[in-house]
Amino acid sequence: YDFDLVWNTYTDLKTFDPNHLVIMFFPTAHRTDNLNQWRDDFWLYSNATDIISIGVNPRHCGSEEGVRHLPDKFDHRYPYCVFENNQWNVVGDVIDEILNITENKKPVWFVIGASDDIGYTQQTFMAYHAIVHGATGILYYTFDSDREGRMVVDTLKNNLMSLNYNGDILSQPTI
Repeated sequence: YDFDLVWNTYTDLKTFDPNHLVIMFFPTAHRTDNLNQWRDDFWLYSNATDIISIGVNPRHCGSEEGVRHLPDKFDHRYPYCVFENNQWNVVGDVIDEILNITENKKPVWFVIGASDDIGYTQQTFMAYHAIVHGATGILYYTFDSDREGRMVVDTLKNNLMSLNYNGDILSQPTI
């Protein structure tokens, strides 16, 4: 998207309602496989948001094969994941990178796109890993609404119960 359009929209929203927080979703998908270009773009666009949200699907990182298997609902104009790591712990790499780029000045919410191919173990690991690396929020969403959607919701519910149970531990200051 054109940065001027994004910036103008952000400033218009803040003029109209200065207390309304603006959340922008930043994918690790990018138009190039150049991490430095992603960093530059990320820094620029992060100026037009109050809260950064980021989603990572490690299966789509680090390989052209992962990109070829992107579902049609994804925008194929941005085929590259700029992070080489295609393991679940790439979440920590991404959160660390964002906090470094923004000098830890903006809250980062990790987005878990729940689907039937990301189970409880993966969701739980990604949520905890994001929090340990400095994410201050977790945002869940799902595309599914049928029978598989019910399984996704049950997985999310179990994940949230785990996070709530450990909330006192997770809310302690980072060492």
